[in-house]
Amino acid sequence: MAGSVALGAGWMTAGWAFGAIAAVTAQLCRSTRLATGIAGSVLGLAYLLRAIGDSGPEWLSWLSPIGWAQQIRPFAGDRWWVMALPVAFAAVLVLIAVRLSDRRDVGAGLLADRAGPARAGRGLRSSGGLLWRLNRAGLLAWTAVYLVLGLVIGNLANGIGKFLDNPRAEQLILALGGEKALSDAFFALEFSVAGVVAAIYAMSALTRLHTEEEALRVEPLLTASVSRTRLLTGYLVLAIAGSVVPMLAAGLGAGLAAGLQTGRPGAEISRLTAAALVQLPAVWVLAGLACALFGLFPRRLGLIWVVLVAIVVVGEFGVLFGVPQVVLNLSPFTHLPNLPGSTEGMTSLPWLVLVACALLAAGVAGFRRRDIAA
Repeated sequence: MAGSVALGAGWMTAGWAFGAIAAVTAQLCRSTRLATGIAGSVLGLAYLLRAIGDSGPEWLSWLSPIGWAQQIRPFAGDRWWVMALPVAFAAVLVLIAVRLSDRRDVGAGLLADRAGPARAGRGLRSSGGLLWRLNRAGLLAWTAVYLVLGLVIGNLANGIGKFLDNPRAEQLILALGGEKALSDAFFALEFSVAGVVAAIYAMSALTRLHTEEEALRVEPLLTASVSRTRLLTGYLVLAIAGSVVPMLAAGLGAGLAAGLQTGRPGAEISRLTAAALVQLPAVWVLAGLACALFGLFPRRLGLIWVVLVAIVVVGEFGVLFGVPQVVLNLSPFTHLPNLPGSTEGMTSLPWLVLVACALLAAGVAGFRRRDIAA
């Protein structure tokens, strides 16, 4: 019971810490997107510090709220005093946020908005150029985070067997196929998690268009020379092609880090990049589902997040709770091969791509025929 409470309390206080960080960024920035982006960047930095601290200098973990949750050590000592760190951190930031709120104007942020150029460049003469301008910073941030994530997991994987340094653990590793098989299983697990998170990026691209429509910024575009198909296609390219870039960066980073340790960077980069990119058909299925809901049932678009949560919960705990296989098969990630390692499931990839294309086509057809918010 004590370990369970410590585990839950650790994540609860970590949530308080990041909620307080978001409270501060909300006072600094005028737009929700910028405030969320800064808070998300801090979250990524905290995760990176914790990951580096686990594999290198441990003191770096103490600089991260995620590291604090880990340093509580549930079921391994239950160091309750560590919870004082995120609680005090959150309390201080909340007080700062309240003071900042008293000093800023309503509807504005403390960071002044920069004036844009008087004349638009050539890249803004099309809807695609505008879309790229609005989303390039986010895509670059996702790519940078995934590259660093790949470097971290590539650095950890080849030494993962050394963490289990007792005779019984060595026997277990040999029974599983040796340290090579263990590191491959580690890569497959990490890439599957990265794939689920990449699906968030792809689905967000479609939900952003719905936000633009509800804010009445879509109708003026459609009254000009921009067609509905052209407008939606731009967002689909952002979702489909944009999800490729972070996963490619993760594979390249992992392959480079692992290859430098084994002395075969070329071979490691090729096989781990393939292992990362194999997650994309499942990502595209979820993007297609978001597109179909946007085109056919825009008021029900929020259900896509319910579907994603269900996929994560069933994927993590379905086997443990004895969920029938027919339910597990509803998740597109269930049908992916566990690369690097097992190639079983490669034949499912074309079918996942076809399902994604069908959902995308349904969404485009629905958007062309339904009413636009005005």
